[in-house]
Formats: sequence, C-alpha cells, structure tokens
Amino acid sequence: MAASEPLTFRTVGDCIIVVHQVNRWPRHISMWYQKKAKYNNKSSVYDGYYYQSKKEAGHAQFLDLSKKAGDPSKKVIKWERQVPIDFYINGIKITRYVCDFKVWYADGRIVWEEVKGLELPLFIIKRRLMEALYLPEHKGEEHIVIK
Repeated sequence: MAASEPLTFRTVGDCIIVVHQVNRWPRHISMWYQKKAKYNNKSSVYDGYYYQSKKEAGHAQFLDLSKKAGDPSKKVIKWERQVPIDFYINGIKITRYVCDFKVWYADGRIVWEEVKGLELPLFIIKRRLMEALYLPEHKGEEHIVIK
C-alpha cells in the first residue's frame, strides 16, 4: 500500500471495516474485530499499571489509600501486584497461580488478596491448592477473596 492511499474506516457492530482506496478495481477491504471481554469486565489503568477489571484497579487505589491509615491492622506497609506462585508436587510443576495482590500490613500480617467478580472452577482449584500446599508452609500468611 502506498503512503498516499487514503483509508476509510467504518464501524458495523463489533467490527471495524477498513477500505483501502486504490485507483483500480476491486478495492482492498480488511476487517478487524474488537474482541469483547469474556465475562464483560472492563480493563482499567491506575497509576500507570494495567488491571484486568475496574474492581481490581479500585482495590489498588484502596491499598494506596490504606498506607495512610492510623490503625495498624488496616495500615498497609507495601503491596505488590500480579505475584506468581508455582505449585510443585513430588518435583513436578502442577500449575502457576498469579494472585492479584500480596499485601504487607503494619501489624505483621501478610495477606494474599484476590479480586474476583465471578469464581470459576479453575480458580476454585487453584485457591484450594494455595490453601493446601502454600499456606501451611508459610505460617502467618492468609489468602482472601474480595468480591
């Protein structure tokens, strides 16, 4: 396609149609489909980071505000996002679980926080693996699901 060829964009439903205007027939038409989220979540950006849902970005904002809390049980010292954990049984990797947030509180607690709108069967299995394999080895840590 030459740089001087004008493009025409048309939107029909979820489809974007691009018509390349050329001096000969037929015109070249290409289509791109805007992929919708599977569970209607709206991705969001907070503090320069991409989050998979508005609820998750809102929780990140809440954690930033919790750094200023006066009560030690609610005051957040630091937090990390998208923390991966690999689960091994007998030296064989079973799966990888990526938790939304790992939060350190002022009273010494470490909490793994997962923000969910809908709990799917795969998440339930990974949550149970977390409770059965990871948490017994790491005393003082807990895993919660925020709905």
